[in-house]
Amino acid sequence: MSMIVIEKADLERQLRLMKDFFLLGRGELFSEFLTQTQSLKLLIGKEINDGTTRDLNRALQLAANSINVGEDIEQFSFELPGKDEVEDSFCYETKSAVGHIMLKYKVKWPLHLLFSPRILDRYNEMFRFLLRIKKIQHDLLQIWSYQRERRIKHNSEVVQLRNKLMFLINNLQYYLQVDVLESQFAILMAAIANSAKQADFERIQRAHTIFQANVLSLCFLLASSNSGEPSSLSTTATMMAGVIQVQENPVLTILDSILSIVDRFCTFCLLCKDPMTKVERQEFVTYEQGFMNHVDSLLKLLIGLKAGPSSAPLSQLLLRLDFNHWFSSNTQNTS
Repeated sequence: MSMIVIEKADLERQLRLMKDFFLLGRGELFSEFLTQTQSLKLLIGKEINDGTTRDLNRALQLAANSINVGEDIEQFSFELPGKDEVEDSFCYETKSAVGHIMLKYKVKWPLHLLFSPRILDRYNEMFRFLLRIKKIQHDLLQIWSYQRERRIKHNSEVVQLRNKLMFLINNLQYYLQVDVLESQFAILMAAIANSAKQADFERIQRAHTIFQANVLSLCFLLASSNSGEPSSLSTTATMMAGVIQVQENPVLTILDSILSIVDRFCTFCLLCKDPMTKVERQEFVTYEQGFMNHVDSLLKLLIGLKAGPSSAPLSQLLLRLDFNHWFSSNTQNTS
């Protein structure tokens, strides 16, 4: 079975496609996809309707054609639940497509043994989380371009806050894509290569389950006392048994609050006057204070988690977010 999966089903290529699409490894594809969806406001601020799925798939196809990945895109498509099937999502705006979008993958035999519906559901949780980060990064770049074109003179505080937000989001995304996904994927591929030599399909399944468990944990998508650390053997075992579910944890809760602030701030930047009115300044202060308070809580939580075993990725994230202790010193000064 291991030889059939690796050679005939081309497991290595399929895993790379999973990484490119579900885990946003093809960053240029999703940057173009977000550009395509921006004018239609498909991913936020628009409730799901009968044509949303069609529009999203059209935008994905146009993005794929623009960067010449048309052949690979045939295995992937978007799907959205019907109005009656929409359930609350723990870290997304429930009325918009970004909270419920599902990336469908055409599983070829015998890869269904590796990519079960439950496994694909977990990939979709990671996909929605990473897409939200990518979209917010894209929105902040659009704000940067907008403010540059307007040559803002009076709202320097708005520009400074945008820079702080962009710094945090850029470093969070780098942590997710490089420190977590690239490193864990390299470990997965090495484990599969080793299992192939021994012709052991169960070891391939286990290596893939461990990969997914570690990514979910390091992306803060698992609720446990060790959130943000590579998964334990017990966590991996329960995932293989299909027991564990993706849930909320404290780090994700804070990140969601920060991302919500960034979402509202981006809308605010497009509407506020230069200089700001009194009402606009009051609104701006709520964004600034809210952001700094949440960053302070995030840093304290990460420092606590960093004290646990096997916390090298968290140490890297803390270093990226609070380089030279800039955020921590500023939050102490404002508190």
